[in-house]
Amino acid sequence: MRILAVDDNRESLRVLEAILIHHGHEVVGARNGVEAMDRLCQSSFDAIVSDILMPEMDGFQLCLEVKTDPRLKQIPFIIYTVTYTSREDEELASVLGVDAYLRKPMDHKSFVSAIEETVSAVSRGVLAPRRDCAKSLEAYQLYSQRLVHKLNKKINDLEREIRTREDAEKTLKEQHNQLIRAQKMEAVATLAGGIAHDFNNLLTVIMGNAELAMQEVSEEADSHAAIEQIVRAARRAEALVRQILTFSRHVEQEKNAVSIAPIVDETVKFLRSSLPSTIEIDVDVPTSCPKIMADPTQIQQVLMNLCTNANHAMKQKGGQLTIRVEEIAIAEENGKGKPDIIPGTYVRLTVSDTGHGMPPEILDRIFEPYFTSKAPGEGTGLGLSVVHGIVTKHAGMMRVASDPGKGSTFEVFFPVVAREWDSAEPAPRNRPRGHERVLLVDDDEMVALLGQRLFQSLGYTVTTHMSSTEALEVFREDPGRFDVVVTDMTMPKMTGRELALEIMAICPHMPVILCTGYSDQITEEEAKAIGIREFVMKPLSLDKVAYAVRRVLDTR
Repeated sequence: MRILAVDDNRESLRVLEAILIHHGHEVVGARNGVEAMDRLCQSSFDAIVSDILMPEMDGFQLCLEVKTDPRLKQIPFIIYTVTYTSREDEELASVLGVDAYLRKPMDHKSFVSAIEETVSAVSRGVLAPRRDCAKSLEAYQLYSQRLVHKLNKKINDLEREIRTREDAEKTLKEQHNQLIRAQKMEAVATLAGGIAHDFNNLLTVIMGNAELAMQEVSEEADSHAAIEQIVRAARRAEALVRQILTFSRHVEQEKNAVSIAPIVDETVKFLRSSLPSTIEIDVDVPTSCPKIMADPTQIQQVLMNLCTNANHAMKQKGGQLTIRVEEIAIAEENGKGKPDIIPGTYVRLTVSDTGHGMPPEILDRIFEPYFTSKAPGEGTGLGLSVVHGIVTKHAGMMRVASDPGKGSTFEVFFPVVAREWDSAEPAPRNRPRGHERVLLVDDDEMVALLGQRLFQSLGYTVTTHMSSTEALEVFREDPGRFDVVVTDMTMPKMTGRELALEIMAICPHMPVILCTGYSDQITEEEAKAIGIREFVMKPLSLDKVAYAVRRVLDTR
């Protein structure tokens, strides 16, 4: 059977899908009633299995929508909910036309059997006749009123409790502020996700075409070096997108053994052109410096934020910005009285200015999120908070000194890499090639055309489609035409995840590679759990394409 599973709890939905798939059924998931109705409008199903309590549209309202729709009312509707639901809920389910009311927890075999028996009974017409629509709507309205009454009662009880406390007003205000902050962060996260998706598609086109162009130009040609710079810039942009996602979605960044000196030099070049001429920059960076375990883009962000704050402190009268990098060993005896710095060997990054400085009451709060001493519109209060978070994630520490009228000094300590690392560039490897047949699906025309060129440059035969539904029809007509399917995730009508499930239902052993610029709908772990062989983050490059395809083809 083809079953629509509806549950707002991601883990519960994943378990529900796994159980039904294990027993041979095809499953499409939805996280609330609104999403479920969209699925029902797009495709046909043999049964609906739904939780009750969900945002936007709960299970009862979904049932009402289904049973009052002439096109959908014959689909068996099964409620699967927790044991603490009331008898009234079961009675309402009966009035609305729910065909089966199952309680959690329930062993897998009984659960699947109950669904199959319900579908069979509906098809044979042996279940009790449905109530009329007017009574169903009236029953749901009573249910809604009961929920509102319960909610209002809880609100009243909570308000009475808060009013008895002396700090009620302060508590409510703080809760409100926290909600606003959470909404801000969620907005930033949503915006970052959208930017990451579109920007990574653009970077795929830039990086991929540049790499292809490099292969066609002699290394001695001036244009080869120029194209190489384009590729390097695209890779830095890729790291910047990952950094945005790290900040907004708490995605972990990859750290490597790096020298901080080149990062500082590159950042200073940018600063010289952006800072006013009234600010003099004094830089002291050694030619050789011990390596630290770090993400270079985040280290650059630390330096940029510190220098931006210094610029703001000196923008009225000008002054001197000093940037210094040095190796420093803090011994046990030197560490006494300074519990903020653990004894050891560090690379110390110092940023100091001759600006207006900070009084102690401000200095104590500078790392708090959303705290700022700047005028409205001049700062978000996130800069130093982000710096502190990055330094902490890099196992580093910070020390700050400031006096009003005398400027400020920020010292950032990054632990030196404990063992020696090979500083030489890794030897270039020949990209693996192949002759197999690839079905490539991406709704972005430029990305699809580039992907086709990338695969063809590696020896593969490529069939490209910009419509996931058309690609599915082509695959369904002759699955033997292809050896591997490479699909984008975010596409209209049918996502890459849905396409992969359809393809694997037709040909279970067909390897599928899922590519995405960014998606909060599926993670790598979730992709692997449903049978997708590789999960590749855009932007795509020759190396990513070459090694990902060979990994799935060579392990079939």
